[in-house]
Amino acid sequence: MSAGPEDRQPVPEADRRIAAPYSPPAPGRSSPNGRLAMFGGSAGALPVLERLLARLSGRLDIPLAVVMHTALRDQSGSALRLSGRFGLPVMEAEAGMRLEPGRVYLAPAHYHLLIEKDSSIALSVDARVSYARPSIDVAFDSAAFALREAVIGLLVSGSNDDGAQGLARIYQYGGAALVQSPEEAASPKMPAAGLKACPGAHCAGIDALADQLIRLSRNRNQTGGPDA
Repeated sequence: MSAGPEDRQPVPEADRRIAAPYSPPAPGRSSPNGRLAMFGGSAGALPVLERLLARLSGRLDIPLAVVMHTALRDQSGSALRLSGRFGLPVMEAEAGMRLEPGRVYLAPAHYHLLIEKDSSIALSVDARVSYARPSIDVAFDSAAFALREAVIGLLVSGSNDDGAQGLARIYQYGGAALVQSPEEAASPKMPAAGLKACPGAHCAGIDALADQLIRLSRNRNQTGGPDA
């Protein structure tokens, strides 16, 4: 079991597996090797994640990386509880882990989570972005840069606009952008910001988005928005 956030030591510069400081990527040619789902949320996002995992149980065949600001202070314990409830392997993300199909990775508290081009995880202690570390924008940006149109971004309930620009970046790179309906979200500011930054995103309730995520993950030739 991974150490809790209070026991975790800062990642040494040599072990971060990412050049610091982090800067957003520029568009370029894509060459994906599969698909990855990225989940971002803040206030009100934990019940949404639980509902999503219940819907995905037994049907998730791609990795799912989860970035939330405050809901999972004890990621190690939360991973065990979520694994037990939904029958999915849920774990706290660690630097150097390779993303594996059907597994769920929780961003650790106080660390930015980043995705590398070899489909491994990196952690960073760079400055907070949008007052948050982990930042959804940082995670989404890194995934878009690393895996291009192979990424599915999902932005849900939250009380600020973190993740909106990252979702737009995923869509810009040819990935799929999904947004929980602000009317359904407990905190609508984050999904509303996502729709404003990425008008092409597919907006629906979380059950419909879970089904859409499954469809996208099983159609590896589909790129762009979910209705492309």
